[in-house]
Amino acid sequence: MNSRSAACGADQSNLHRLPILNDQTWPRVAKKLCLTPRQAEIVYLVLQAKKDKEVAAALDLGVSTVRMHLRYVYNQMGITDRVELALAVFHAVCQECDGNACLSTNDVSEMT
Repeated sequence: MNSRSAACGADQSNLHRLPILNDQTWPRVAKKLCLTPRQAEIVYLVLQAKKDKEVAAALDLGVSTVRMHLRYVYNQMGITDRVELALAVFHAVCQECDGNACLSTNDVSEMT
């Protein structure tokens, strides 16, 4: 088991039990990550492998606006790119939801 899967207790035998990220589960995960509604929309599309231009078109925003929101999310979470963003979301999905906790910079740093 590698350090990333250890973060949420995942190993090869129980990976099939990890929650699926979808329209029903995403709002709870976005709240846990302390994302604004707009940030949540952008991050959800980024997690679907959409490029900045595609995200901008889907949300009727400028590409620079999408990039600004992503930079703010990265800074807020102490990460630098989409890979780390995906890991942070994975970590949030794996954690038990306590209703109020947000991922800290330390949580994300430990995953990378």
